[in-house]
Amino acid sequence: MRATVLRALARLDRSYVYLPLLVVLCGLGFALRLRELDLHALWWDEGITVYFAPLDPASMARAAGVLEDLNPPAYRLAVGLWMRLVGPMPFSVRYVSLICGLLIVPLVWAVGRRTVGPGAAALGATLAATGPALIYYSQEAKGYTFVALAVWLAHAFWLNLSRSGNLTRPREWLRRQAIAYAAAVTAAFAAHYIATFNAAADSLWALLSAWLRRDRGRLLVVWTLSLMLALSVVLAYAGAILREIATGLEHTPGGYFARSLPAYIGMVAKELASSPVESPAGTLAAIGRALMGLGGALSSEGHARGRGLVVVWLLVPLALGYFFQWVYPFFFSRFLLYIVPALYLLAGTGLIALGRRMRAAGALMALILIVLNLASLNPIYTRPDNPDEDYRPLIAYLAPLARPGGVVLYTYVWQVGYLQSYLPGNDLVFEPTYYTPYTPDSVNQRLSLIVRDHARIWLLRYGERLDDPTDLVTSWLKAHLLPVQLHTFGKNELALYIRLDATSPPLSGEGPVERATFGPAIALDYTPISVTVRPGDVVGVPPTWRALASPGMRYAVFVHVRDADGYPLIQNDGDPVNGDYPTDLWRPGDVIADPRTLLVRADMPPGRYPVFVGLYDRDTGKRVPVQDAAGRPLGDSLLVGTVEVVPR
Repeated sequence: MRATVLRALARLDRSYVYLPLLVVLCGLGFALRLRELDLHALWWDEGITVYFAPLDPASMARAAGVLEDLNPPAYRLAVGLWMRLVGPMPFSVRYVSLICGLLIVPLVWAVGRRTVGPGAAALGATLAATGPALIYYSQEAKGYTFVALAVWLAHAFWLNLSRSGNLTRPREWLRRQAIAYAAAVTAAFAAHYIATFNAAADSLWALLSAWLRRDRGRLLVVWTLSLMLALSVVLAYAGAILREIATGLEHTPGGYFARSLPAYIGMVAKELASSPVESPAGTLAAIGRALMGLGGALSSEGHARGRGLVVVWLLVPLALGYFFQWVYPFFFSRFLLYIVPALYLLAGTGLIALGRRMRAAGALMALILIVLNLASLNPIYTRPDNPDEDYRPLIAYLAPLARPGGVVLYTYVWQVGYLQSYLPGNDLVFEPTYYTPYTPDSVNQRLSLIVRDHARIWLLRYGERLDDPTDLVTSWLKAHLLPVQLHTFGKNELALYIRLDATSPPLSGEGPVERATFGPAIALDYTPISVTVRPGDVVGVPPTWRALASPGMRYAVFVHVRDADGYPLIQNDGDPVNGDYPTDLWRPGDVIADPRTLLVRADMPPGRYPVFVGLYDRDTGKRVPVQDAAGRPLGDSLLVGTVEVVPR
């Protein structure tokens, strides 16, 4: 049975069996790439993709210049077109990579059939359909499978140009093939600069062909013209940000360094021959494919010229990547994803060669590699997300609280991408604080303009504390707005600030009309509140404290919205004036305006709720007794009004 299967694979070029086989492989590849497509959280590079994708090329170039972003625009433009059709959700933006990764499967067959033979091509396409590295990057909103697809389209057209019989075809046919090859190369270059390594492989082949056979000088001319076209398109974009690209290349992020040859090969083998997610099955599959690929490259059986071309496609980019990382250590194996199908074709060649010598062993090895591929996929699907980097809890918190025209002061553009993807159609305005840093002279001018037009300011920080007194933005917001709430989500902190006139009721309204006393040393002047709000609104409570004597102790203020059982549903606790003027510093006669805010929770059930204000000893938690203006005891807190919550 196994021998029959191998003989059938060897005869595929004389039958149409490959058509249903390709359909099955494409169906399998699609299912494996579609599974859990939006399970994992977006990560930095995907957020950057979503940020850039809606921009036109000119705006993209300007933004890339400011951000020192080195990526060319082709893949992002493709994602932008797709987003206009189906939206920016994670599933949608990753679908572009999925389709590109899937289309590689039939291309591997088409190219392999003409270079290593139909049997090896069928096995190579099977490995491509189930390969963990290709599947992993087919589930990321990054351009690696886009580049790989463009490169393998270029391979297909290159074969049309480089085969001996095709060079005698009509000039019009050759012109169309040359244009198609140039377009594919341009798409690859315009999505990632490292695709030029594949062009170097084609150039080597063109030079060798022209040297060995003079009638192939036309091939070298075609390659030169195609390369010039591709480079001119890319440089037209990159020229606008050339200085920033040079700066980015000079300033390699810390922690990245050039690798020795063994370490470089190990890095590539780990990420491309296996996958970025380590697993025993993936390691075994990588070893098996490498051994079969080596056997295929060294095989002395037919298709020598085509096999040599596949070896060049594999080794030249690999070698150039090694030398490049000595110049620019910020280099990752995934940049060379487009060489993986070449390894699969060579592995298929090795399996066919093994099968011709030991039929049962060849079939068994092919089956083992496919099973190992499939087994290595489960760790990819089930890998845990880093909770410190997962923005979904933060966005789930923000979504019901966001209001049209609210401003998000962000640190990095990938944060904007996250919000645009997980909150499609939001009306938030985004203002950077990192790429256009504030200075003591500019912070007041720039933030005053923002606050003039927007009542709610969200401050989003990554890897920084919002209580840092040296932060100019935080200090200005605390001095000019009311802090509403601060939440920490992993490495991120999200704070909301609001203008005094945007609370319910506005805190810029009329002054206090009633008084109560807290112990012998403190009086409270207040205006009773009665307000109707919706979830996400901010209630303003404007207590004004008076020091009748020196309190001598440090009391915390609390403002509670309570349920029928007296349990606080919303609260605002802390030292007066946001901690800037604690009670142990008060002197007789001091008047301290201490406006407070209460953010109505998104899940707050409708109803009417009492609002209480009080003081408690920060050390013991004991509350200070309250008396009304007539001296009657009121307990340990003061009822200052009611809040009615209605559905949003």
